[in-house]
Amino acid sequence: MGTKRCPLCAEKIQAKAVKCRYCGSNLVNLENSLIAAHGEKRKKKSISGRVAFLVIVAIIVGCFARWRQEPTERAERRPVRREQKPTEEKPQYEVVDRKTIDTEIKTQVTIHAVVSGTLTESGLKQVLEKMYDEANATRGFEYFDGKPTHIAIWLYTSEDDFKSSTPNWIANLQRIGIGSKPEIKVKRELLAHHNAAPQVKYNLSEAKRKEIYKALIAASDRAEAEAERRYPWPGPNHSQAEAEEQIRKNAEALDTLREEYKSEVAANYGITQEQRKEINWEGDLKEWPMPPRR
Repeated sequence: MGTKRCPLCAEKIQAKAVKCRYCGSNLVNLENSLIAAHGEKRKKKSISGRVAFLVIVAIIVGCFARWRQEPTERAERRPVRREQKPTEEKPQYEVVDRKTIDTEIKTQVTIHAVVSGTLTESGLKQVLEKMYDEANATRGFEYFDGKPTHIAIWLYTSEDDFKSSTPNWIANLQRIGIGSKPEIKVKRELLAHHNAAPQVKYNLSEAKRKEIYKALIAASDRAEAEAERRYPWPGPNHSQAEAEEQIRKNAEALDTLREEYKSEVAANYGITQEQRKEINWEGDLKEWPMPPRR
């Protein structure tokens, strides 16, 4: 006959016994309770295993998602490199003339300046705005509360342009009246000519052609003065017929003398009459400096 141990007191008893003869425990009820407890334990263990498995899966999925997201986050955190535009070099300027007017009608500041360096439209405007602020801060006028009512600023590319008989300004600013908005003008075509590379024509450099142009304008002024000396402009004492005759003679003398004196210039520089005319036209187009009028 086989034996088994009591689940409670661990003494050996018969295998078919329903009651322990040592501790008196009901073996049937005790065994059923142990089986049920074991089953519950296995059930809990199974559930715990499933939960652990799900937790592990969640951790793996989370790590994978994080791994894929990190490059984007790093890219977002990385500072964006913006292309830096080169700072535009502002032109330099030197004031060559400054005048003020102080009357009951207006108080005005007029400034003439020569600009140098790299010339651009925006750069010229910046110079004019800076000079305008300085001019507008001028005080000490007798009228209009000591402030300027009018401001005029003129910029030139050379002092010769400023001294020219017809000043060749490249940019200007004007304000007429207190409270009015200053207006800026830039001669874009002249600016383009200024920034263009100098060209050689007729085996003559641009500087040499400018010299010839000045000589041609001086010849024209000389012819005008000589024609006026020979046939003065009619005055109020002349009759209409006399005045018309005097004007006709003056015009004819001017045309003749102008052609004569300009031809002398062409001969002095060793250029043809056609080249002379081309240089004269180029100077007018590019507004080259003219000699000051006497």
